[in-house]
Amino acid sequence: LYPQVEETLATLAQRYKLFIVSNCQEGYIEAFLSAHKLEKYFIDYENPGRTGLSKGENIQLLIKRNQLKNPVYVGDTAGDAQAAQMAGIPFIFARYGFGMVEKYAQVIDCFSELPDILRWMWIICFSLFTLTLRQGVSLESLGGDHVEYTVQKLARLAGISSRTLRYYDEIGILKPARITSSGYRIYGPKEV
Repeated sequence: LYPQVEETLATLAQRYKLFIVSNCQEGYIEAFLSAHKLEKYFIDYENPGRTGLSKGENIQLLIKRNQLKNPVYVGDTAGDAQAAQMAGIPFIFARYGFGMVEKYAQVIDCFSELPDILRWMWIICFSLFTLTLRQGVSLESLGGDHVEYTVQKLARLAGISSRTLRYYDEIGILKPARITSSGYRIYGPKEV
């Protein structure tokens, strides 16, 4: 195991639900968790040996099965990044691992950095998801499901800068629903 893995898992498990999605065959995750006595930190796991599905599909399966609201995926290969993208969730690149990845929401250089990165990502998401509460505005009062926001309008409602929203798009935390032919990012109710 990498240094401080169990200590970091214990810290994470106090605040977050932890899961494993791997490309391994059936029985490997169970054997790994048992050998290192780490079962107590994980709620669920999945792999293609059990499901026959790709890693991205297995991520989606765990999200649905466990009714996850704001999951992230931590991995160390381009395949991990692609699986997270396919599942529509942010990817945290474990740069200390085996692969090279170009696109990610955040990066860690050792496993013990993960709790701080997740807290930072949660603060960003929380500030975006609470924008209607802080402004006293609801989607219904703005036109229901048909509302669309430009970067400037959404930034004004959220109390953050347009530059911050563009950065969130760049790192994969908050992607627009679409980009117009003129290059404007448009956010809908699903993104807000």
